Amino acid sequence: MNPSFRRHATRFHPRRRGVIAVLLALMLIFVLGLAAFAIDTGYLYMNYAQLQTCADSGALAGGQSLMNDNMVKATPNYTTGQNAARAAAVQYAALNRAGTSFPTVDSNSSNDSNGDVVLGYMADPTNPSAQLDTSNPALYNAVRVRVQKSSSKNGLVPAFFSRVWGNQGEAVAARATAVVSGTVVGYKVTATSGNADLLPFAVKQDRWNQLIAGVGTDTYKYNSDGTVSSASDGILEVNMYPLANGSSGNFGTVDVGSPNNSTADLSRQIRYGVNATDLSYLGGALQLGPDGTIRLNGDTGVSAGIKDDLASVKGKPRSMMLYSTVTGNGNNAMYTVVGFVGVRIVDVKLTGNPKQVIVQPAVVFDNTALTSNTTPTASKYVYTNSRMAR
Repeated sequence: MNPSFRRHATRFHPRRRGVIAVLLALMLIFVLGLAAFAIDTGYLYMNYAQLQTCADSGALAGGQSLMNDNMVKATPNYTTGQNAARAAAVQYAALNRAGTSFPTVDSNSSNDSNGDVVLGYMADPTNPSAQLDTSNPALYNAVRVRVQKSSSKNGLVPAFFSRVWGNQGEAVAARATAVVSGTVVGYKVTATSGNADLLPFAVKQDRWNQLIAGVGTDTYKYNSDGTVSSASDGILEVNMYPLANGSSGNFGTVDVGSPNNSTADLSRQIRYGVNATDLSYLGGALQLGPDGTIRLNGDTGVSAGIKDDLASVKGKPRSMMLYSTVTGNGNNAMYTVVGFVGVRIVDVKLTGNPKQVIVQPAVVFDNTALTSNTTPTASKYVYTNSRMAR
């Protein structure tokens, strides 16, 4: 080998090793930086996902607590349900861990639009851009919950490796809105929904409107233990029997399902609800048409044979049909149903005279309820279970 080449090579190698060492050091810093970024970012997103679970839980619980029987009183009280919704939202949002702690949420009793818990009205929950209207508390049907980690609330999401660059943590927030819809247009039973809590009875729309307007008695009280006693509770009642419905020989019983429903079918539906087989006769669902009506056959009427069945659901929230007109008599009666209403049976007497089935308005949540923002409906006090709108 040429001696001159050996001298140059000897001088070159130390320099080369030094350059590689510098490059390795720079690359190591770069790789460590990427690792730090990935770890800190991953932890940030994990916290966000956990905060979202907190917000979802709070919103759903708040929505389910928003409606209660205080709103059906002769003098409606919406505040009780709204306070309950805030309390439930705060409680359930805090039951889920986010990072190393359980986040707290402010109830926002003033309903400030920038608060953690905001109540309002959503006209169309299916519209992602629909705004939450807070102007009329009597219409509230939605609960929005924000859960955050910030320097002022629950602490920042801490940084780990990126502290080297002076990053002490990041702020992150999750939001969720749940809604309970009262625009009920029918019922559909699925494999997971259970039966529809729909009684096979219809009440005259005009008479119902009078009751809501304040025409009725107040002699029965529904107690928190599920019993009914003779006392006033601020919720008016109507005696359905005898209730002039324009159809002699028919008490307002309606065939929900087979047009040949028997007393046994009525008894089953009263006790256990309307099932999928019943609805199969109606195409799989009992649903108002585009004009907001559906015509259903009347049944043979009420007999003492269903007295015990009605008594078995006394005090329990159920829904009934509202009808605008009826033609024909007895089993040939034809009802024009225009909506559904939530009720509670408070007294039953079908033997001797006078006969009576007394009901009062009640809030009903039904997992089988179908809703629409386009079909007209006269439904009142019947709601879907709380569900996510966004």
